[in-house]
Amino acid sequence: MEHLKDGIGQMRGMLDRLIPADRECLLLDFPDYANVGDSAIWLGQVHLLRKLGRRIAAIGDISRYSIETVLRDAGERVVLLSGGGNLGDVWEAHQVFRERVVAMLPRNRVVQLPQSIHFADREREDRATAIFRQHPDFHLFARDPASLEIARRISGDRAVMVPDMACCLPRNVRGDASAARWDVVVVRRTDKESRCGPSAPLDVPGEKVLVTDWTSEDRGFAHSLYARLQGIDSSRRPRLKPTLDRLVRASANRLARYRFERGMALLESGRAVVTDRLHAVILSWLRGVPVYYSDNAYGKIASFASEWLKDDPDVTQVPDLSDGIARALEASASSRSI
Repeated sequence: MEHLKDGIGQMRGMLDRLIPADRECLLLDFPDYANVGDSAIWLGQVHLLRKLGRRIAAIGDISRYSIETVLRDAGERVVLLSGGGNLGDVWEAHQVFRERVVAMLPRNRVVQLPQSIHFADREREDRATAIFRQHPDFHLFARDPASLEIARRISGDRAVMVPDMACCLPRNVRGDASAARWDVVVVRRTDKESRCGPSAPLDVPGEKVLVTDWTSEDRGFAHSLYARLQGIDSSRRPRLKPTLDRLVRASANRLARYRFERGMALLESGRAVVTDRLHAVILSWLRGVPVYYSDNAYGKIASFASEWLKDDPDVTQVPDLSDGIARALEASASSRSI
């Protein structure tokens, strides 16, 4: 895993250079939705920025943090766009927000943190290219080789490849898995990135296999607190803005932590994990849970895993989820017989 370690070190060095020690930053596109993977990315970003001693002055999500607020808060700060898998034309709202930020802040350094990139529509790619290449200080991090190729097309020589930000979180391999409730936990996509569609049949033998996704949750205090704080118009209370920004950051981080821990508890409830979600792979790796993955609709999992996790024997690509379930059950039975 030295390659992954080196990649994290490279990313740390680049951010140390791109964000001057005396400069604050904005961290935009907070994932205020249930998907665990994007919250893991958020926590990895916050963790690394803290390790570097950089201060996040304000954060915002795409639904409540308007472009007008971005312009007001930007000042001379470095603007960071959260990493993930939404650069391209699959998740349009995030891409529209990203392009508006880049287009409207030509005097700020803008850094797009590690992304998987996919465009199905050439016109949409050309539009992004025009916006990104026009910006004099835009830096694009891709998290896999296929995305790096696109990144170089759309942003030029300031594109680099580094690992996903969730890989910056501390690795804490679990001990004995004998207490796991399930032999296999299947985290299956139920959205448009599913390669076979969410209703495709699965071969699920036995009763010790859980099939689920992690994009739904019960809304509690952490959710309502974040929403209420983000709903306050700080422009009417300028003296309270630093305090309000600090409270918004704290509530966002708490909400991301809640989602991350929910996802970790799900993965750890199985002896093994089978999935077509990239972050179910990454978080399983963080805890040392054997994981079998089938790719998503456009190949982002294999492109990432073959670059950064190829040396780990507990990370295995399979042709489909049913095959992964069969192999995971076989491995579980073998381990019990030893």
